[in-house]
Amino acid sequence: MPSFVLAAFLLGFRSLVLANVGSTLPRHAFATLGQNGTSSQVSGALSISSFDSSTTVLGIVTGLEPGQHGFHIHESADFSDGCDSTGGHWNPFNTDHGAPLNSINSKHLGDFGNIQADESGTALVNVSIDEDLLAELFRNESQSTRVFLVHEDPDDLGLGNNNGSALHGNAGPRLKCGVISAFEPIRARAVLDSGPEEHENITGTIEMNSLSPTTLRLTGNISGLEPGSAHGLHIHTGPAEEADTCGPSVTGGHYNPLERNHSSPENPILERHMGDFGNVVADANGIAPVDMEVENVFLWGPYSVVGRSWVLHAGEDDLGLGGASDSLTTGAAGGRIRCGTIRLLDSDAGGGDSNADDSSAKAVSTSAAVAAAFLAVLFLLA
Repeated sequence: MPSFVLAAFLLGFRSLVLANVGSTLPRHAFATLGQNGTSSQVSGALSISSFDSSTTVLGIVTGLEPGQHGFHIHESADFSDGCDSTGGHWNPFNTDHGAPLNSINSKHLGDFGNIQADESGTALVNVSIDEDLLAELFRNESQSTRVFLVHEDPDDLGLGNNNGSALHGNAGPRLKCGVISAFEPIRARAVLDSGPEEHENITGTIEMNSLSPTTLRLTGNISGLEPGSAHGLHIHTGPAEEADTCGPSVTGGHYNPLERNHSSPENPILERHMGDFGNVVADANGIAPVDMEVENVFLWGPYSVVGRSWVLHAGEDDLGLGGASDSLTTGAAGGRIRCGTIRLLDSDAGGGDSNADDSSAKAVSTSAAVAAAFLAVLFLLA
């Protein structure tokens, strides 16, 4: 057989094998800023997603001083000396420090510039780069050994004309850091089975499915309501620990870790409570469907809603627009008629089986491709 035919044949099989191996790389990763540096007040939850040879980092960081803060990936998950032992910027191509949108030859791969904290010390993270970061992070191992780190001072983006600028942007002390890990979908459920006896006919289940680290899909229904009635639905701070009440002494107020005013779930997270989910409306049969998708509500990390409670109110939520004395705190939605604690689902309840099946299928596909290539080589060389 001509050598060029053999080469083409083997190249085709090589592409097939690499395609299958590449398909096992995660498309989402996350980092919890939980390792102390010079600050014990800072915390954060970060999502890293790569698609079409680009990467976007989203999330929330709280406890900062107002202003800009350098934001980078560092090379080592060594926390023996807190964030100070995580090494320098992740820089696999041995280049000078720069801005996140610089070409790959003019920045570190771990350069993400600055995040901006508002007057309350909260930064909403949204940074994109033109490289497939996760392909590099997880190319040779199933677990990343890199960390995201936030600094005390602004990053000068390599424009400071000194040695420090070319190395680290003169971003100063390391406030907080956390290892980057591959993200597996998380599921949780709340059964609304607690509340005053006079409302025991009202029942409901809310399923929560994390499509990505920062995107949450809600489905379910609540039955036993008056047809056509609207009811405020929120996540409250505490669990529903008592069967006959959802009162403030049990479930607390709206979950509001960013200390914002009450508003609509359609508003950005910095303009609402994290627990604001507006209203559900009952149909002609007294059943209210729950079907929505929200950003920056978490089933993991420092702002997780797991262990907190869903609370259904007697009245309609005015979304902070009613002008009542409690409009900006509760939406004037009235009494609490039903509630239930948010609990994670394990694999036996459906939380992990699909991922295991998917991983197994990919492993079988990859093994089959490798075996086929090997047999083909033996056949052609015979």
